[in-house]
Amino acid sequence: MSRPPTKFSTRDPIGIHPTLHPIQGGRNTAKVPPMKKASTEPFLLKIQDNNTPWLMIYDRSRELDAFFKRGENDATGKWGRLRRVMEEKGIKVGLNMKIYCWAKRTGERELSVALDCVPEQDVPW
Repeated sequence: MSRPPTKFSTRDPIGIHPTLHPIQGGRNTAKVPPMKKASTEPFLLKIQDNNTPWLMIYDRSRELDAFFKRGENDATGKWGRLRRVMEEKGIKVGLNMKIYCWAKRTGERELSVALDCVPEQDVPW
């Protein structure tokens, strides 16, 4: 597995929301996406698209269990950019896609995801 990048951009963070409903794949009833990894250390993240209006975002231990909304991110181009990277470098299973990325938490509801330095996708999850 590749090593995390040394620099992360804080110019274009993605906004995340806690998963509240089981249909979103989450069990989180908190208003803020929980995460013990509140430090500036990079961590490995899984982003999954199950053909819904949101992308599931979580780490291996599910300390971070959140989602990324399409509606509010279409206009900024963030949704399209993330989907393109998933299509180019991610794993496709039927109509669904997933990708492993390095990320850092930059705010209470924000992540900086290193889309330009995607690790090999053979991650033991």
